[in-house]
Amino acid sequence: MSDKIKILFVEDLPSDVEIARRALKKEEMDFTDLVVDNEIDYKKSLKEFQPDIVISDYSMPSFDGMSALKILMSFRKEIPFIILTGSMNEETAVECMKAGADDYVIKEHMHRLPLAVREALKHNQIRIEKERITDALQKSEERFRVAINNSPIIVWSQDRDLRYTWIYNPNPGFNAEEVIGKTDEEMLPKVDADRLTEIKKKVLASGEGSREEVRTTIQGKPFYYQLVTEPLMDEEGKIAGVTCASIDITELRTYQIRLQKTIDGAIDTIARISEIRDPYTSGHQIRVTQLALWIARELRLPKDKIESIRVASLIHDIGKIGIPSEILTKPGKLNDLEYSLIKNHPQIGYDILKDIEFVYPISRIVLQHHERLNGSGYPGGLKSKDILPEAKIIAVADVVEAMSSYRPYRAALGIDAALEEITNNKETLYEPDVVDVCVKLFREKGFKFE
Repeated sequence: MSDKIKILFVEDLPSDVEIARRALKKEEMDFTDLVVDNEIDYKKSLKEFQPDIVISDYSMPSFDGMSALKILMSFRKEIPFIILTGSMNEETAVECMKAGADDYVIKEHMHRLPLAVREALKHNQIRIEKERITDALQKSEERFRVAINNSPIIVWSQDRDLRYTWIYNPNPGFNAEEVIGKTDEEMLPKVDADRLTEIKKKVLASGEGSREEVRTTIQGKPFYYQLVTEPLMDEEGKIAGVTCASIDITELRTYQIRLQKTIDGAIDTIARISEIRDPYTSGHQIRVTQLALWIARELRLPKDKIESIRVASLIHDIGKIGIPSEILTKPGKLNDLEYSLIKNHPQIGYDILKDIEFVYPISRIVLQHHERLNGSGYPGGLKSKDILPEAKIIAVADVVEAMSSYRPYRAALGIDAALEEITNNKETLYEPDVVDVCVKLFREKGFKFE
């Protein structure tokens, strides 16, 4: 996207276009625009003008906003689309949003247009970032594959005293005779030797092989290798020692570490962007993450489950970037239509994340964080057996944080009310084990939101 925003107006009233321009210029938006009022010019402009965003009137004599939206969806779905109209009933607004519109602005509230444009463009940037991360993952996986295929393999055997009896090392200049008869303690720094000795002694004692990733430091730089260890049997079937193979995965691990930092940075950015959309809940995702991680650790979940909860918690409300800002910041009670749009944010979050190849089922966790055990949740009405354990934990943490914090439509209800809510509804709405641990954290272990 160039420095100037390229706006394509679909409008038959020059006066309305001028009012929209003044509203955008008032907020110091730097843009260039083109105006069309019919289907032929619209299609031509999409190809030749290549707008960054389309702002379309909903109703015109020879062309309408829904037709313009459908054409855009078939041409380039990634271009944001905003409906600008004199009036619109609630059913039509929902229809437009479901068809792919990013937002709608009533002409009487033209002051909202600059904010709607900025938010739509931010949403588009997130999509671009998602595609970039996905592409980076695919390219890195190919590099990892090449690195593994070309990595030299070192193979050796050691007796029951863990002295080297034979070794094959394809590295140029390696002298196997200097190693034979020695132990790891005689050749390696103590911390590395102790780690290798521990692995091999377990194999000698159990008679079962092992596969471990080992990290050492060589000339001040980290060196990673995959160590495969198997028992070495003598002619009588007794364990006579161990046979080992090591594969250099330093390049692979280095790429993974860098990639993980990139992904963590992208996740943090996405989390911040989603909370900018809703300033009244700033910090909500971070606080939910804090509580969810404490619950997961108290439940002694595996490390991979805890990591999936961390990532999913940080971005569980990412789908709110698809909800009109007027609804997110409305000070009063939401009506049924507005609430139905809010309830769509887990699905929007899932759609944003589903194509990113996370190691964990992040998109499904985000999709399910408002599901409830008895099937009364949304968007899928799932019941207990169909809800991921990670989503059940985030659901409890989400409710507790939300109820205990201020919202534009109500004052903070406090921790006591939040704990009463989950306690009264455990087994019906919330996972009992998760609720019990959550209550214990606040009542007995002094947990507080930071």
